[in-house]
Amino acid sequence: MRSIFDILHDKIDIITETSTIVQLFTDKNNVEIVDLLSSFYSTNNYNQSFETFIDKYLFPKWKYRGTCVGVDQFKHRNKIDFNNIYNRACTMEDCIVCTEYIYNLMMLINEFSCSETFNYDKDTYNMIFSNIEQVLSYCNMYIKETGINQYRIYEKDAAVSAVAIIIQDKELAFSILEYNHISNKGKVKQKQIILKQIANDFEVERVALVKSGFKELESDLGFLFNNLNIRHNNKAGKYLKERVKSMKPKEVERWYDYTYRCYLLSKLAIEWKYKKDDFEEIKKQINMNLH
Repeated sequence: MRSIFDILHDKIDIITETSTIVQLFTDKNNVEIVDLLSSFYSTNNYNQSFETFIDKYLFPKWKYRGTCVGVDQFKHRNKIDFNNIYNRACTMEDCIVCTEYIYNLMMLINEFSCSETFNYDKDTYNMIFSNIEQVLSYCNMYIKETGINQYRIYEKDAAVSAVAIIIQDKELAFSILEYNHISNKGKVKQKQIILKQIANDFEVERVALVKSGFKELESDLGFLFNNLNIRHNNKAGKYLKERVKSMKPKEVERWYDYTYRCYLLSKLAIEWKYKKDDFEEIKKQINMNLH
């Protein structure tokens, strides 16, 4: 079975994106320790990487380090190998674990005090977090704080991933993921374009959806696609709908998101029907063992 990694492969190179994050994290020109006695005469001397600085001054204070005495030991125990990322000898899961590691350590900079006075490159700092956020969004994932100074990566919406994986059309599968990307929040026009593409797939699946026992869902989705300015121009001409024409962008987006969710449900409903025979067979086998 395909993974999200396979779907994204032709559009977004997750390994390359992760390599960029690693490079920003390990670049030796991002942090400087300030010598207060000579600071009046000194100029910027950024000669440490974020990872090196955190390892020396902040990592020992992190309660989730376990018994690890340094970042190298922590990476070894958690099978995090930057070389594997650079050499593309890694899986999507490796990239996600690596990203989670970097995010947690970067967060220590603002959460712990340091015995030394230091400066760091704010642009690179912000770029690391921005890149992580965008990459995770493409992967249908997000970061959540699970404890004090601990952050974990979770799947944002299991239904989105499940539908994207079962769709054979790569362009459509990518669009399913793209709809939820953080950059599309509030972008009604972009969501409309994706929904129009989704609507074309729905037309092909309408009969299958009814045969699966979801006629009401089929009818509702058909109405939404045809009357929310998705498949037709419902703001002017023969398909004009005054209610739709008067909608504010936020309301339109709310109904677009609802349409998207209904579509996901319809794809899973059809998949359930396709798998019904397999289910009945395993059900029979299990029940036979009860007697």
